[in-house]
Amino acid sequence: MATSFYGQELHRALKEQGAAIHGFKLVNVGTLQAVARVRLLEGHSIDVTLTQQGYKVECKVNEGVAQIFETIEDLFHSTSPLYTQKRSEALFEALKRIS
Repeated sequence: MATSFYGQELHRALKEQGAAIHGFKLVNVGTLQAVARVRLLEGHSIDVTLTQQGYKVECKVNEGVAQIFETIEDLFHSTSPLYTQKRSEALFEALKRIS
């Protein structure tokens, strides 16, 4: 399904997250955007959209305008406290191994 640039890029970015998310599935891929349903460590799912502007989580009608993030990591740091914790733990473990 990831045949467009946006589909390939979103798939690659999410695959690199490894154990920091529970999983993902591309649900809509077009020539101008791609959308993936991502299961966060907290157990709920969000729809992440990648366009030429960047990454965003679609907001409900009463939540206002979606914030756009330059990286998938920034988006997850903003939406998932467990993601932030897991990434910090992985960084500390990597630093321990090299010291």
